[in-house]
Amino acid sequence: MMNTDLDKVSALLRQRDYDAALSLLSRMIAETPDWWNNHYLAGFAYRAKGDLKNAKRCYDRALALNPDETSVLLAAGIVEQQSGRLDQAVTLQRKAVSLNPQFA
Repeated sequence: MMNTDLDKVSALLRQRDYDAALSLLSRMIAETPDWWNNHYLAGFAYRAKGDLKNAKRCYDRALALNPDETSVLLAAGIVEQQSGRLDQAVTLQRKAVSLNPQFA
């Protein structure tokens, strides 16, 4: 079931149907609140919609669950940059590069 839902979310995100993806992700997060990837994908959808406040909330939760996930660190850094919080953006992006130098 989880993989099927994840496949559906991936397809919805590719189709840019962010509201439908968020609806499905909300249910998935309620069922498995400690799975960081669902929060990360919700953050992606919110950021794509221009909702930086909710994107930050989702990325913060994903990082609380998995603090060394470079993809989340980079995405969270982008939201901080887009929100004008450049110091936080640099901190997140530096951590991502320190964990995975290919992002330099």
